[in-house]
Amino acid sequence: MSFGRLIYHGGLWGGWAAFFGWLVAELLIVKLIGSSNIFLVGLVAALVGSAIGGGLGAVSGLANGRVSEMVKRGLPGLGFGFVGGLVGAMFGELLFRLIGFRALGWMFMGMAIGVGEGIYDHSLTKVRNGLLGGAIGGFIGGLLFDPIQRLVSSDSGMTSRAIAFTILGICIGLSIALVQVVMKKAWLSVEAGYRPGRQLILNNDLVLIGTAEQCLLPFLAFGAKGVEPRHAQVVKQPDGSFVLMDNQSRSGTLLNGQPLRQPQRLRSGDVFQIGVNAIRFSESTTVAAPTLPPPAVQPGAFNPGPAPQPMPYAPPPYQPQPASYPPQPVRAPQQPAPNPPQPGAFQAPMQRPPQPVPMQRPPQPQPVPMQRPPQPAPTQRPPQPAPVSRPAPQPTRPMAPPPVMGTNKCPRCGQFFLKDAATGKLKCKCP
Repeated sequence: MSFGRLIYHGGLWGGWAAFFGWLVAELLIVKLIGSSNIFLVGLVAALVGSAIGGGLGAVSGLANGRVSEMVKRGLPGLGFGFVGGLVGAMFGELLFRLIGFRALGWMFMGMAIGVGEGIYDHSLTKVRNGLLGGAIGGFIGGLLFDPIQRLVSSDSGMTSRAIAFTILGICIGLSIALVQVVMKKAWLSVEAGYRPGRQLILNNDLVLIGTAEQCLLPFLAFGAKGVEPRHAQVVKQPDGSFVLMDNQSRSGTLLNGQPLRQPQRLRSGDVFQIGVNAIRFSESTTVAAPTLPPPAVQPGAFNPGPAPQPMPYAPPPYQPQPASYPPQPVRAPQQPAPNPPQPGAFQAPMQRPPQPVPMQRPPQPQPVPMQRPPQPAPTQRPPQPAPVSRPAPQPTRPMAPPPVMGTNKCPRCGQFFLKDAATGKLKCKCP
């Protein structure tokens, strides 16, 4: 459950548990035996403390989501509450009869109730917070116990005891839950999946996450899709940091959207996902990484000392230059005049000054003509047989119907057929 609901349920269950414990004690002890001596007063308070301890233990199991976990955590609370109520009430009643002040006795009862959950979880942090919260709640409830009995007066005192014990249970439950929340250093918050909004304070050195009963942060119902019984775990390191590990699950674990291949240190704001559930890790104070001390200098070894620092640049101071006369023009040196040639004297032939050698350009690389790749030889078709020439069709004359002597006529000239004397056949005279 969330931290706000944890504080609310702590006060609510503490008050109702105290009222139920008082009712049982009133019916079984006060009505039948009475509360005249210190032992009977302690026995009444022991039943009330046992009820408060069991109720607050059930609240811790309620955050787990299982009835069996509520019963397991409620049983240690019953035992520690009974012992704390018995010893605390007897000590407080003794102080009340001596100095008229019994708040220290109720404070001891609250401390005994608060220490039960920490011992069940084997967490020294929970033991410390439970002792502090139970002491504060028991002391405040003890301060209000006697004034309430005086204000609500009755013949038997039953009403005043009921109100006083109920307020005592509310104070103890609220204080224990409030101290656990205020003094938290790291916690997990479910942002998506099964019952989003749940929060778990990381007081244990090992926190299992999955569907098993041993998991402090279980995921049931539709949130168990893709989640194994012991899917992942959060381990507290000696330096106070927390490391997320995947227990070789089949679906795997995602850390900030990336698959978790090896254990990774969690930082405030990291989100890891198991199945369909997204969980955010938060820290109240960031644990700094351990720093290694500087290496010690061995005697006799060379010590270079600190590195020399560069000197900062400083401009030289200004010095005025002495006044000087104006500069004089520099005269070019005079070349001696050449001696005139003497008649009859040997004169060397005049030589031309060497001409500068013209600069030759380096040979330019000749472009290599691009050669086309060899084309494949065209495939030759097999020789086709020569076409067979056929004679042109000759026009044929229409054949005349067979002549009949004396009845048929030639269709061309319209005359009767005559019998040829040589062949004995009928024919017409037309060509």
